[in-house]
Amino acid sequence: MHICYVLGTFPTTSETFVSDEIISCVKAGHKVTIARIYQGNAANHANVEWIKSNVKIIDIKPPINATDSLKFLISACVIQKSVNPLLSLLTHHPRWAMTAMLPTFKQLCHEKIDHIHAHFADKQVLFAHALSALMNVPFSFTMHGYDIRDLPIGKDNLFRVIKATKCAFTVSAANISALKLIGANTSKFNIIPCGIDTSKFATPSKPYTEGELVIACVARLHPIKNHKTLLQALSMLDKSIKFHLKIIGDGELDEELKSFVKEDLNICHKVSFMGSLSSEQVLDELLISHVHILPSFNEGMPVANTEAMASGLICIASKVGGLPEIIQPGVNGFLFDPKHPEQLKKILEDIFFGKFNIDKICTNARTQTIAKFDQIKLSTLKQSKIFN
Repeated sequence: MHICYVLGTFPTTSETFVSDEIISCVKAGHKVTIARIYQGNAANHANVEWIKSNVKIIDIKPPINATDSLKFLISACVIQKSVNPLLSLLTHHPRWAMTAMLPTFKQLCHEKIDHIHAHFADKQVLFAHALSALMNVPFSFTMHGYDIRDLPIGKDNLFRVIKATKCAFTVSAANISALKLIGANTSKFNIIPCGIDTSKFATPSKPYTEGELVIACVARLHPIKNHKTLLQALSMLDKSIKFHLKIIGDGELDEELKSFVKEDLNICHKVSFMGSLSSEQVLDELLISHVHILPSFNEGMPVANTEAMASGLICIASKVGGLPEIIQPGVNGFLFDPKHPEQLKKILEDIFFGKFNIDKICTNARTQTIAKFDQIKLSTLKQSKIFN
């Protein structure tokens, strides 16, 4: 099968699950082409060279004016020996998405694409829908979290896309509930979380016993990730508790959070801002940490938490989105209300003062996650839903 992935920004370090899925498809024997809207920063993207060598990548470049659009439309009709592109343009909504994809259609028309898939219900899913209509092949898409919360393409466009798609995916049952709340038809949706390469987690981190508690937080510096609650909780800890926090990720709140740590909380000597790291570097940091904390206000099924659990860390996360579907408090991790730093403070103090069987909790997290989130198994399942 030949699959065309229509993506927003590629590659990007915060969406390694997309590249992992593409690599799984190629290794399963499928041909893959990527059509991207924006070229991302590949500096920390571990698999980008492999993808460049094995996958054709094209940039989506909409026509520059009406005359250009007409030329591409005529060309599309000639290529297909049909007026189908014209009819598609006249009947498709939103029409601008169809017009934007005419040059991409011309590039791909001789490739014999069998299926089109988009990640995130943003502009890229509208482009995937348009390309599907132009090429007369089925398409599918995956919704993750922000695209349900913020509805960047609006409800009407989302409902049209859902109606037209062959099948759709999302990463948690919580996302299905959120879609139902806005009136979406969820009958075509399959719940398949993003997987991880379990071979990378052969060696677990060393469980916490005593001394300094090394804490990691892998999350982009964005308001939705709620770093301030984490930092407030740490500033409230019993003074006898020694800790060091590593914040891994970059984003718009970089300077604000650094100022908050220094000026408001006076704990800058206990916090390191490490910026964006490659996936290999993230795993290295997890292996020398004891705890991973994800304090987000909203999540789908975050890969950062999955990787931390597979690494055998004590995982503490906010009780939002799909996180309660994987974390059982006191069994394989801990949950807290993201609006209440005192709840996080108590969990950390109970861990430090030995009130839990940490070895058992970490072992449960690791074994359950590796069994449930294997990338190859989940990718195979997804492909079977797409192709069957």
